[in-house]
Amino acid sequence: MPVVGKKTQLQFVKEEISSLFDCKESLSERVELLNDLRHHLHRFSPFKSEPVDFVKWVSNEVVVGNTYNPNSVAPPEMRLLERSIDLDGYTQPIVSWPRDNSIEVVDGFHRYRVGKESKFIESRVRGYLPVVVIKNTQEGVNDRMASTIRHNRARGKHQVESMAEIVVELKRRNWSDKRIGKELGMDDDEVLRLTQITGLAEMFSNSEFSEAWEHEGQVDADVDEDEEGNVNLEWMKGGIKKVRDPGWHDRTEQSSVLYNTSSRQLGAIQKSRFNDEWFWYAFAQPMEEGRCPSLEKAKEAVETRMEV
Repeated sequence: MPVVGKKTQLQFVKEEISSLFDCKESLSERVELLNDLRHHLHRFSPFKSEPVDFVKWVSNEVVVGNTYNPNSVAPPEMRLLERSIDLDGYTQPIVSWPRDNSIEVVDGFHRYRVGKESKFIESRVRGYLPVVVIKNTQEGVNDRMASTIRHNRARGKHQVESMAEIVVELKRRNWSDKRIGKELGMDDDEVLRLTQITGLAEMFSNSEFSEAWEHEGQVDADVDEDEEGNVNLEWMKGGIKKVRDPGWHDRTEQSSVLYNTSSRQLGAIQKSRFNDEWFWYAFAQPMEEGRCPSLEKAKEAVETRMEV
């Protein structure tokens, strides 16, 4: 290695970096410098195509959840996650995608919540969160939705109802059943079953089973299965079209979702696992979120932003 005086270049660079940090008095300046240096090294890394090669720290105020994550964690597991981060530290960054004035969570929503809601964790990491940015090839919202599902399914965690809503949303965005199955790791039957759960008959318009649905959402028990290609429809018999009334619907004792007259989600609220606050999410574009001291205030915040 070349020598500068009696010092190697690497020693010289390290000392220069130390001097740069000594000149930064505020936390934000030091974090910005840290991220800049890491980004510069990332440019020369043999692993720069891997998102985990560049982990940066960002203020939790600019990190926001997404509107489509189907994974949920029960209170005991949430407390365990908090304890894990407390004892083991952040061992996994939050997977994200930058938006105009915010950073959207693609995977790691609950790690994000712990870092933002748990007071002693937030204090320890000084209001910052470790994030990586997903590959540029996944920048479309459809791709990010699929990425979220892949992360959840790889861990064996997902909610069937919310998974079904994502499948329908992707079909609305003109994704074929084949592409949905490929991107989300599902077979054709699973894609069809998840579509059925939503009760949206129009989603079957490109399916051989579409004529089996009647106005009230019942499957015609007299369908001649031989004419349908000898496909077994037993799992569809008695299927009910699921349409929600507009308004708030409780998912659990600590979370509710707001629907409009078309059964589309407008927003959601969820009680903090760590204190008495309620978090609200308004599914506008871009999504807005915040926290309130009561259930009523959280619902009001969503309704005001969604003009309900």
